Amino acid sequence: MGYLTFNRPKQLNSFNETMHQEVSKVMKAWAKDSKIRVVVISAEGRGFCAGQDLNDRVVDPNADAPDLGLSIEKYYNPLIKLITDMPKPVLCAVNGVAAGAGANIALACDIVLAAKSASFIQAFCRLGLVPDSGGTWFLPRLVGRAQAMGLAMLGDKVSAEQALQLGMIWQVVEDDQLKAEAGKMAEHLAKQPTYGLSLIKKAIHAAADNNLDEQLILERDLQRLAGRSSDYKEGVQAFMQKTHTAIYRMLIMEQLCLQQARVAVIGAGTMGIGIAQLAAMHGHPTQLFDVDVQKSEAALAQLKNQLEKRVTAGKMTAQLLQQTLANLTIASDLQALANAQLVVEAIVEKKEVKQALFQQLAALCPVETIFCL
Repeated sequence: MGYLTFNRPKQLNSFNETMHQEVSKVMKAWAKDSKIRVVVISAEGRGFCAGQDLNDRVVDPNADAPDLGLSIEKYYNPLIKLITDMPKPVLCAVNGVAAGAGANIALACDIVLAAKSASFIQAFCRLGLVPDSGGTWFLPRLVGRAQAMGLAMLGDKVSAEQALQLGMIWQVVEDDQLKAEAGKMAEHLAKQPTYGLSLIKKAIHAAADNNLDEQLILERDLQRLAGRSSDYKEGVQAFMQKTHTAIYRMLIMEQLCLQQARVAVIGAGTMGIGIAQLAAMHGHPTQLFDVDVQKSEAALAQLKNQLEKRVTAGKMTAQLLQQTLANLTIASDLQALANAQLVVEAIVEKKEVKQALFQQLAALCPVETIFCL
């Protein structure tokens, strides 16, 4: 993952020539670096970016008028193209104010998260200028012509919540959770097929100018490229492996339904609690283990609530509810699973984590214990 942080907090991270050059250099390098699977743009201090540093653009009233188009052509337009043409997702985490070009740099990104205290301002009109950095292109496509015209001509401050309602951004989070949420989303995107995401990005950008016939043709062509990629082949193989694993687990459970067995389920996520419920409903003493005991407790409480609703709706008997809950307990450590006859894992899909887990369990459980990956 590539983390790009605007770091001129005293100037509200406004751009000068040096900052432009540094950002451009990093973005160009990351565009070519296959190890970088997602880019995250954020900022230090109390604001995201105030646009252009006016101290870097001194206007002498006695001199000829400056050519503002020159800096746009040399710096801002290439920066926006670097973001939109980046062959991988670009995530933006906005804290504080994003004004002028700063607002439009954020809007150019693929997914925008904003802190609750963040705001967006098209401040150009206050200086008698036109929104640049793609502002007149992004705004109408994000919020519609009427709203775009109002935002550009009035220059009103738009809160993070308003930006979300208008469709300018993806998500609003608590201020103290912005970096964590951005990091979590970046990790998720980094695990996805990067090439496929780049094609999605290309298709959605093209849709702004294509008619339906042109877009359908583009989707066809991009799907051909995606279907020939290693990402697609690996994705299909992973899906088939998971499907085969699920079928294998189901067959094991069906065999155990013929006799009572002590079952241990590792992982209290959706799959884990579902497997534990199935085993407990069929009369098997079942232990649910997760490294986060609170997660196990929350999953069990949620299951109890769901089953009680089924009883109320007449879809389950109260007796079966009591039997299921009586058979289902939480294990606080792996040692408690030492007598399990069947161990089913439903944890994170990381080979080294699974191997370490089953090495521990193999040393604890009887040799006849069945381990289901």
